[in-house]
Amino acid sequence: MPKKDIEPIAVTNYIAISRAMIIKLGCADAIVLSDIFERYRYWCNQGKVICNAFYYTTEDMEKNLGLTYKQQLPIMKRLESKGYIQIIKCGSPAKRYFRILDKIYEFRTADEEIQEQRAAKIKQKKMLASQKTSNDIEEVY
Repeated sequence: MPKKDIEPIAVTNYIAISRAMIIKLGCADAIVLSDIFERYRYWCNQGKVICNAFYYTTEDMEKNLGLTYKQQLPIMKRLESKGYIQIIKCGSPAKRYFRILDKIYEFRTADEEIQEQRAAKIKQKKMLASQKTSNDIEEVY
């Protein structure tokens, strides 16, 4: 397969999701929250985040994630009740604005802990492997 055929799939259309977020929230909530972060980053780059709030319509989210309004609603309620986002409706017709709350920073700490645990496991495996190698050498002599 020619390389250019896979580029649109390989380079774009991805959402970065924290492992800690998946563990804590579940896949669907983590995907939606990560998508909300991406939208926040987009509006920040456009200079259109006002009072730390930005809009993201149900239609846009449906285009990005394939989730209908009825599928989005319980996820939004869970994320809001857990304190990760605040949803504000304003304007006429009403637009859905989001505010990302400080509680989301717990995921950064959790991700760092996961990385530290992985590093410790790798270090332990290397130590065990080196002990086996030194034991094998001693048995030869």
